[in-house]
Amino acid sequence: MIEFPSLMEEDARRYLLPSNPSYDALIETVLTFYQDWGRRFVFRDRHDPYSVLLGEVMLQQTQTSRVVEKYRYFLSEWPSFKALARAPLEEILIAWKGLGYNRRALNLKKAAEKTEAWNWTIPNDRKAMLTLPGVGKATAAALLAFCYQEKSIYLETNIRRVLLHYYFPDQTD
Repeated sequence: MIEFPSLMEEDARRYLLPSNPSYDALIETVLTFYQDWGRRFVFRDRHDPYSVLLGEVMLQQTQTSRVVEKYRYFLSEWPSFKALARAPLEEILIAWKGLGYNRRALNLKKAAEKTEAWNWTIPNDRKAMLTLPGVGKATAAALLAFCYQEKSIYLETNIRRVLLHYYFPDQTD
C-alpha cells in the first residue's frame, strides 16, 4: 500500500474505505499521482483553526502561487483570531491587496471577531462553523478534516471531475 501523504499509518487507516477492487484501484491511482506530482504548500503544515481558515479563505478563487507569501505575512502579522480581530480593517485590506475579492478579508475579520465567543477558536461543530461569515460547506468540511481529523468530505469541482472521469469515462456530462 502507498503511504498516505502527511499522516501516520494509524491515522491514514481511519480514512480508508472498506476493501473494494474499484475503490482500491482509484486510491492507488490518486496516491501514486500525488507522490509523483503533488506539491508541498505552507498552508498544509498547520492544523489549528485559525491557520486552516486563513488558508482556505485565501485559496478561494486565487492561485496558490499568489497565496503563499500573503499567508506567511498574515501569520506573522496577525498570528491568531484575537490578533486579526483587533487589527484595523484598513491594515488588513492593505495586506490583502493582490488576492482580490476584498470581501473575503472583511469576512475573515468578522469571523475572527466572532471567535471571541468561543475563546478565540472555532469549535468542532459544523453548524457553528457555518455561522461564520464567508464559511460555507467546503470551508467547514476543510476545518473539520484538517483541524479535527473528522471524516468530512466536500466534492468540489476538481474532485468531482476526477471521480466522473475514473468511474464514467465514456460520459461527457
